[in-house]
Amino acid sequence: MISFKTSAAYGIEKCHPAELAPEFYKMKNRWRGSIDGRLVSVYAGALRHNPTKGVLVLRTLPVDSRRLAGRHCPIPANSGALEIAEIRGNRLRIAMENGGSFWFELPAALRNVA
Repeated sequence: MISFKTSAAYGIEKCHPAELAPEFYKMKNRWRGSIDGRLVSVYAGALRHNPTKGVLVLRTLPVDSRRLAGRHCPIPANSGALEIAEIRGNRLRIAMENGGSFWFELPAALRNVA
């Protein structure tokens, strides 16, 4: 069974402009929490040199390790910059700058992270 937790120390928060490789990304916000003993962060924003290309970056850190793993997550084409709008259970609602939104399921996304 997957254990999903957002504590008071975690949740949705704005990103610092220099956070997460600012030469590549322009992130709007992030969500942080704990899933099955892993510290998880999901960053939402756009590519620095192509701001019309939205991007989600998922990063994990197992509690018993110092090795950070991460990957880009697939998103709808022509979305524009992305922003995490809300969390419901184990899903994040991602708002697209060009209109609309989609749900990002965290446990399913973690299956492919080393």
